[in-house]
Amino acid sequence: MAWTTMHFAVGMAGATVATGVGCMIMRRGWRWLPLSMTAGGLWAVIPDAPRLFREDFPWLPFAQTLGSKSLELKLHRMGDFFFFHKQLDIQPNEYALHGLLLMLLMYNIAIVVLMLLEYCQRNSPIHRSFRAHEPHVKPAYPRTARAKEYQQPQLALASSAMPPMPPGIAPDAPHFTTHVAPGPPPGSQSMSLEEQFEGGPSVEIAVDPDNPIIGRIGRKNGKTGS
Repeated sequence: MAWTTMHFAVGMAGATVATGVGCMIMRRGWRWLPLSMTAGGLWAVIPDAPRLFREDFPWLPFAQTLGSKSLELKLHRMGDFFFFHKQLDIQPNEYALHGLLLMLLMYNIAIVVLMLLEYCQRNSPIHRSFRAHEPHVKPAYPRTARAKEYQQPQLALASSAMPPMPPGIAPDAPHFTTHVAPGPPPGSQSMSLEEQFEGGPSVEIAVDPDNPIIGRIGRKNGKTGS
């Protein structure tokens, strides 16, 4: 009759195989491997639960019901459903130490697998390309890297980048120059702003020649544009 540690180890092995196949098919979900292994081990020792309640935890609520021998016999009849529990109980060896060693081995294998996956992810082409463009940012996942790599550009005002003036010298007032083409010569006041919007020629406006901001005011294809 096998001990509980061996049942737990066999349940972990079965859950590891099932989860590994599912992860390879889906190509994701490896981070749930340790949790799946623990769940498989707990599932494998369910037929021994009534004995544990009856002998080790009689003070718990419902311990008499959960630890009844009739429930234990029912669970043992379908023991192979719990990762070959019945077959392990039939054989004469206990395998207590073997089960403990298998548990430790499989947990360490799961840790190594997760570390390798993390290493491969960090050295993927997406992460290398992202680190080349943004060396100071450390992305968590490839989707984050793609989102950071293709950010939309931010617009900034040119007037905010004016160089500071030396101390003792007052800054000059901004110079406004207007060029109208075709139309009246520069300086002419024969055309108002309302007339320009009503269909006049387009106007180029330059503000501060050191830091020009160029725009257009006029009518394009029958619509007012700027």
